Amino acid sequence: MPDARYLPVCKGRLDRSGRVWGALSEFAESTGLDERVVTALHDVAMAGRVRRSRYEHAEGLSRHLTSRARP
Repeated sequence: MPDARYLPVCKGRLDRSGRVWGALSEFAESTGLDERVVTALHDVAMAGRVRRSRYEHAEGLSRHLTSRARP
């Protein structure tokens, strides 16, 4: 069981992540961007970078597709 001192921090991160995801989804929809872009943009917003391996896994893409696709 996690230490109770960390629960507010985790909840705060989850709340922020949800708000960021919602805003990015709305942005993608309003600008006509592919929904897959949201995954990469979310990584940038939360961690400051995108890791191709993480994007590949999250979107179920092959390495070939991710190296060719330019969101």
